[in-house]
Amino acid sequence: MSDGERIDSADPASAAVHRPRATAALAPAAVVVAAAVAFTVAALVGAAERAGRGGPTLGRYAGTGDTEHPLRLTTGLIVVDIVHAGDGLFEAALAGRGATRATIPLLAVRRPYRGTRVVGAAAGEYAVTVRAEGPWMLTLRRPHPARTPFTFSGAGDGASALLALDGTAAIRGRYQGPGPLAVWLFDERGARVSQLAEAEGEFVGTVRFRMTPGRHVVFVEAGGEWTVEVLDAD
Repeated sequence: MSDGERIDSADPASAAVHRPRATAALAPAAVVVAAAVAFTVAALVGAAERAGRGGPTLGRYAGTGDTEHPLRLTTGLIVVDIVHAGDGLFEAALAGRGATRATIPLLAVRRPYRGTRVVGAAAGEYAVTVRAEGPWMLTLRRPHPARTPFTFSGAGDGASALLALDGTAAIRGRYQGPGPLAVWLFDERGARVSQLAEAEGEFVGTVRFRMTPGRHVVFVEAGGEWTVEVLDAD
């Protein structure tokens, strides 16, 4: 039995929701929490679009427990916006189906979560699988192309737009903490190219780096608030 639902439209205001017939009605308190989760994911996606990071939506899903939905993908990097409102387990993955054997983890936590993950997937048939204790919502999308200089910010995990880099670039960052900070570079196929920065607690600085010319995404893993600017190195 599935406790999830797929929202087909990329527009949160006009999305049609398909509810499994076997899904039990939610208690009023759960309805309020689920609505808050949906609002938070819509806010995440909307913020990404306003900052020039939003791209074509591949799928949007919501639920209060375990679920599985089929999804056909082409090769490339995928940005995943996730909200989990429960205090218990949340695990999400892209599980290969048929000739597609790979399983791609998206997130595994035992706490509430609000943030963005970045993964790469080869073309094939997959299932979006979720195991969860509590309300959640998940959106998969492609990153939107943008030019440097490019500034983005957040609290928790986040990702930039898809940036054309010519072989040398720099990031200028500010992190307020708490907890560790890691900044990574991914190519447009979703391969992790290099780690650009790492810190415990606060961080302020500029890091110059090299890469194979092409389109890339900068991914931030953090526990607190941060701002990152991606610049030409010249």
